[in-house]
Amino acid sequence: MFWNDSDYELKWPPGLLKKELIREIGCYEKRRHYFKMDNEAVCRVQNILEDAFSTSVPLSEFNSLVSGPAVGKMLETGGVVGVSEVSEEPYMWLSELIENADSLPVYAISRPYFSIRKKQELPCGPNYESCVRNFCQLVDDFLYIGYLPDLSEWSCVDEVSLETGETPYEVVKRVYPYADIWPIDSSILESDRTLFLDTVEVVYDFSKAPRTKRYHDFSDCGWHYSDYSKGRGQSVYIWRVNLIFEAANIPYRMSEAGADRGRIVEVFDEGRQELIDRVSQGELNSERREIQHAISSFRKRGATREDKRSACLGLSRVTEKNREKIETILSKGQNRALFEFVNKFDIRHSKSDQVENYPVEFMDWYFWTALATVELVSSLLGYEEHSDLEIAYANARSGVM
Repeated sequence: MFWNDSDYELKWPPGLLKKELIREIGCYEKRRHYFKMDNEAVCRVQNILEDAFSTSVPLSEFNSLVSGPAVGKMLETGGVVGVSEVSEEPYMWLSELIENADSLPVYAISRPYFSIRKKQELPCGPNYESCVRNFCQLVDDFLYIGYLPDLSEWSCVDEVSLETGETPYEVVKRVYPYADIWPIDSSILESDRTLFLDTVEVVYDFSKAPRTKRYHDFSDCGWHYSDYSKGRGQSVYIWRVNLIFEAANIPYRMSEAGADRGRIVEVFDEGRQELIDRVSQGELNSERREIQHAISSFRKRGATREDKRSACLGLSRVTEKNREKIETILSKGQNRALFEFVNKFDIRHSKSDQVENYPVEFMDWYFWTALATVELVSSLLGYEEHSDLEIAYANARSGVM
């Protein structure tokens, strides 16, 4: 199978494709000879393949492998595929797709043609017009595939219209009363960048993906969607929005995780973004929440000096809480050097001997240093715990109690 073929171009993040397929087929490394999928599971997989790829080739490949009298008829009829059991072939195909998901080609915003590229000999700045245009297309796409059901004006021909129901305009106005942003007007968004970024965040809140659908053929009514997943829809939305921002050189991204998931944040270089990702991972305890809150305060749009100072304070507090544990690991001199940084500046205690009246740029340096210190402390504590386990294991094997 040529997984790098353009027919397998992803419109979803690869990690989401793997997660959703594994959810449907179970553990894909085992149970090979006992693998079964009921009719509904087959349809859910078909729905994933239709939504996740930019062409119909992956769905057609899967349909050709499913045994039964109604193979490949789901798209034409919208009915459930008439199988209660599938052979090993589709299972193996799906397993191989999961294993190769990270190497699949991914959806790309239209690249500039030759004449445009020739004019871009110098690095170009943000192209908000292009960004807004591609964003509006994304919203249209989401409406078409049922990912914005609360904002759709579609109604079933068999349903009685209720005058008390809210219109999409009223639904959006209820959550965002500051301006009229629905229906979306690209000319307004192009002229007001703050309103544009707000709109991107509002649409995120309404995004959710249907896991199942059926076709209502009476009067050519169309698709009926159900079993919505906010996690799936919002993950796809974040990924697509960030592709649009990156292509247009917009200095923002939509956060993928943490307290500010689904909110627009400033772009950092790859190394610092990786640092944020590393310290944000792990068990969501009180310490992790404080770290995520600090990151959110620091990188939010329009962060003030006090926002950044609060973020630095939160990170210093996390390090200080682990002081007693660290003192048992590091030497006295190492401890003094580490906590001199934490406490020397007018961040935590506001003492007379601390450095104060520093420019706001200093906050950036302090924040990143404090965040790296949090990671250092976490690594030291994790290493110590690992070492203790190794010693305990060695003692157990040797009979030492």
